[in-house]
Amino acid sequence: MTGEDEEVTTNDKFLSSPNGAYSSGFKPITHQEFLRSSRARRRYWARSYAGWRQFTATQPSATHTALATLDKAGRIDLMITQNVDRLHHRVGSNPLEMHGTIYTVICIDCGYSFCRSLFLDQF
Repeated sequence: MTGEDEEVTTNDKFLSSPNGAYSSGFKPITHQEFLRSSRARRRYWARSYAGWRQFTATQPSATHTALATLDKAGRIDLMITQNVDRLHHRVGSNPLEMHGTIYTVICIDCGYSFCRSLFLDQF
């Protein structure tokens, strides 16, 4: 199982790294709050838009590459990640994504699913 440790080495602005958002009092929006409050949804999308370019510019770390090498050599039976960033995919791994991916957006009204970049790149 992979998770946040790989991300801290990749991007020092990750949520719980010493310079990350949690260190400055950031409070994430819960799923229930997002569904219940249009204000929470606006806050979420504003933050998402503000960080999208930096998020998508983040490159896989040496750890991602090493795990991909082990995966391709058949040394990993099943890779599971808690990360939503798809950095493992960029180096050729195909992990099971425990929390899904941030690259897919699903409309809460109709269930339509689409690529987040199609939405955020137009602004």
